[in-house]
Amino acid sequence: MTVFVLLVGLTLVVAAGAYVQASIGFGLNLLLVPFALLLAPHVVPLPALVVNGAVSALVARTDRGHLDRRLLWLLTVTGLPGVVLGVFLSTIIGARPLAVCGGVFVLVAVALSVHEPVVRARPATVGVAGFAAGLLASTTALTGPPVALALGAEPPARRRAAVAASGAVLTALTLACGAIAHPTALSTLRWLPVLIPGAALGLFAAHRSPDAIPPTTQRVATLGVSAAAALLLLTRALLG
Repeated sequence: MTVFVLLVGLTLVVAAGAYVQASIGFGLNLLLVPFALLLAPHVVPLPALVVNGAVSALVARTDRGHLDRRLLWLLTVTGLPGVVLGVFLSTIIGARPLAVCGGVFVLVAVALSVHEPVVRARPATVGVAGFAAGLLASTTALTGPPVALALGAEPPARRRAAVAASGAVLTALTLACGAIAHPTALSTLRWLPVLIPGAALGLFAAHRSPDAIPPTTQRVATLGVSAAAALLLLTRALLG
């Protein structure tokens, strides 16, 4: 594969992921990480985390009028211990067992959301989701599924704002903790510029048609992307 084809592929994958993320608050790294691990492993995890956090921050800014700051604060406070624990556990037992646990957790959460009445956003539920999102962010570079599922009963714009804002914050916390635990990994950030064009393209497309996805479709997409995240994590962990 030539460098040109690789760059075009990365751009298209990031553009598709950014479009999805602008619609439901997360999804970029679900598409980018497996593609990059196969063809451009240096993009994972730090460059992928940075572009994911940047897209999340822009989505959150667009939906800032719908953002519940108390909700974001709760997700941040409960997410930080998850990030720290994830970084710590990664140095002890490795990423594979943690990925299996994370994948199983998300699949169970999706099943509960599909077959049971949607759980309302209560402090305890949001707190557990924040901790899980922090743990997943620091072990698998994914932040959205737990928060999206915990806020499944919320209006789409409010849910998207919370998922995107918490994703941006947890990404920053993960980068900070990762830099302390693995400072040499910062050298991979030189690959970040190759991801920026795709992110810009996807956000532009989403801006041109912000209401293209109805609320019901967003709900289905949230569950579908969450399940895809779980299957991705399990596949990577079990097949290596």
